[in-house]
Amino acid sequence: INAEYMGEKYDEGLRQAEYAMEIKPRWFKGHYWKGMCLMKLGKYYEAKTVLTSALKLDSQKAVKRALDAVRELLGEGPGSSEPLPKGGKRNRRNEDDDEDINEKENESDEDEIVERSSKKRRKDNGPRVYEIPVDPESGKSENGRVFKEDGQTYHVSLAKKDRNFKMQIIEETGVSEADNQYYLWFVNSYTVDTFRKPTQKLNQLSKEEALKCYKRIFRERTGIEWEKRNQLKPAPGMYRLSRDLH
Repeated sequence: INAEYMGEKYDEGLRQAEYAMEIKPRWFKGHYWKGMCLMKLGKYYEAKTVLTSALKLDSQKAVKRALDAVRELLGEGPGSSEPLPKGGKRNRRNEDDDEDINEKENESDEDEIVERSSKKRRKDNGPRVYEIPVDPESGKSENGRVFKEDGQTYHVSLAKKDRNFKMQIIEETGVSEADNQYYLWFVNSYTVDTFRKPTQKLNQLSKEEALKCYKRIFRERTGIEWEKRNQLKPAPGMYRLSRDLH
């Protein structure tokens, strides 16, 4: 789940975290990673509820920090993230423990959950062919798909210092190709430490306009043409590719 989160595959990380909670309801990392993915997807109230449950199961400082961060995003202030489990005792670690949430201690548990999840998916759906999902926050995930043309998928995820930028061209298919509708969707988000809410925008355009705007925005943020994106190298003040999606 950590790998999915760090790779910004928040929907996939959320799915794995929910499956982990099904088979190991008291494994705090399942609750923690679900809350973290929900926070990145902008679902702050849901994230707060799940992270509160995670804190009741384990009092690691990483969980407290995440819960305080989502409270800040909701405008509540950090407050006190100190609920105790039944019996008034902390599970496994005391409150002075500052070990990182990504420690190797429960790696075998997480590997087992991911493997069982993968087997279940293959059994249900056959061999997996990975498709980049439409961002659910766009409101187009039910009927839309990420636009592809000439072997190129028009989705990109960029990063710069304390912020991230995601952009997609979303295609909704009609009865005929002439009826297809196209949308340019992008999200500006920030790291948890900045406590700034993400901004997002959805514009309906013609296919030609969507492609033109997509490539222009990519060029403005990276300093390189979209067609040369695989040659992109980090440059001062510019965005970099946060993962390879091509």
